[in-house]
Amino acid sequence: MNFIDQLEEFKRYLLIDKGCSENTILSYLRDLNKFNDYLVIHQQEKLTHLSQSTIQGFLKQLYLEGYATSSTRRFLSTLRQYCRFLEINGDLKENPVHKIDLPKDRPVIPETLSLQEVICLIETPDISTPWGLRDRAILEIMYAGGLRVSELIDLPLKNLHLNLGFLQIVGKGDLERMVPIGEEAIHWTRRYLEEVRPAFASKIFTESEAVFLTNRGKAFTRQGIWKNLKKYVQQAHIPAGVSPHVLRHSFATHLLENGADIRLVQELLGHSDISTTQIYTHVTSQRLQEVYRQSFPRA
Repeated sequence: MNFIDQLEEFKRYLLIDKGCSENTILSYLRDLNKFNDYLVIHQQEKLTHLSQSTIQGFLKQLYLEGYATSSTRRFLSTLRQYCRFLEINGDLKENPVHKIDLPKDRPVIPETLSLQEVICLIETPDISTPWGLRDRAILEIMYAGGLRVSELIDLPLKNLHLNLGFLQIVGKGDLERMVPIGEEAIHWTRRYLEEVRPAFASKIFTESEAVFLTNRGKAFTRQGIWKNLKKYVQQAHIPAGVSPHVLRHSFATHLLENGADIRLVQELLGHSDISTTQIYTHVTSQRLQEVYRQSFPRA
């Protein structure tokens, strides 16, 4: 079996057996292509005949090329998954990645907005226009539900349960969760659905099932959401660098700052591992220290 056929088999394994998303699969395949290039250049083993020393040599090459530790860890995770796949297929007797470890990265503190900045941003769209009303609803839903941008653009009408105050979200790995939203988000989403969406939807022959539509009646892309957000960030005079994910970070941080249990926040965000959610405790601790230094007379 040649390299391309091996990747196709691995792709099916990730999709069917592991339930990985399309973006995750593409990331794995890019990593394996780079690793295969390394093997070809250095005339090392084939992907089905791997040794610990070969993998360590590849990781060293990544270091020499200036890759961050986080990126190197991602490559190692990809190779671990691939070697596990080879083991299952009987093409590899022993996984050479098991004995290779890397130091943990220092947690990267996510960027967040203050509550005042979030309110300012959400209230920026001109609600006297159809697209402004739509964008107000988008910002309300993104923040109120802590949604990933992919979850927002893929949200279908059937998963809106506004009477109950919930969204039915399908996240990474097709994991489903119920996310409550507040009265403001419900109000603006209802107005958009009643006053704006029907006109947008009528512009195309086959109506999209997506909740949020562009002016042309099509579902949004990631780039479209990013472009809209960037415009409102500038209008609200908020420091540049705010991405859709910053609203998600802000959602989690504000919950923890107001006493929410970390397990609840984990469930709302759709994190499979609590360690992913714990990054936000660093944010709240950092803010507590800042308040203490500003407020305590002997700080």
